Amino acid sequence: AKGYFLKSNQEDPKFVDAMDYLAETYRDLSMLDSTIFYYEKSLKIYPRNLITHQNLAAAYQLKSEYNAAILQYKNLLLYYPGYPEAYHGMALSYFNMGKFEEAKLHSENAMRSYLSGGRNENAADARMLAAKCYLELDDNKMALKYFNVNKKYFKEKPIFHYYKGLAYLKMDKGREAKSAFAKATELG
Repeated sequence: AKGYFLKSNQEDPKFVDAMDYLAETYRDLSMLDSTIFYYEKSLKIYPRNLITHQNLAAAYQLKSEYNAAILQYKNLLLYYPGYPEAYHGMALSYFNMGKFEEAKLHSENAMRSYLSGGRNENAADARMLAAKCYLELDDNKMALKYFNVNKKYFKEKPIFHYYKGLAYLKMDKGREAKSAFAKATELG
């Protein structure tokens, strides 16, 4: 497949689909520098390509180049204001950088955006990230509130109960923490 898209790109250097497929192929091969090269080349020709911006930002995240990922998400918001995936992606980048206030802000923006579009499961993912930010910021009551709101979506996932247990532990609620940790262990 890579050869076909390389040939297509050589025959028509403005064929952005070929560039995007090449970038995806290189990403699948964990060749992230080539991935980034072709996504950037594609965006120079068609800068409003939503998926390409998203994929380029994800490639930067895979390389732990979080500032570059954030820049891509910000560029994406210039073309598509309110786009929840851009907020969520920025939140993940900030979280990975240890910038929990910024991560919380963007995850809550993503959550509101997802909810306004009726995308409740995506909102739950953003809310879960916001809860983890609150936990890191030692606002354990707010973290627990967000975790509990997410119960519908995550009650069968061990990580959900682990984080609840952590919030309880940080609040000196040993019995509740022990119960949550036990549930996490039981699930997996």
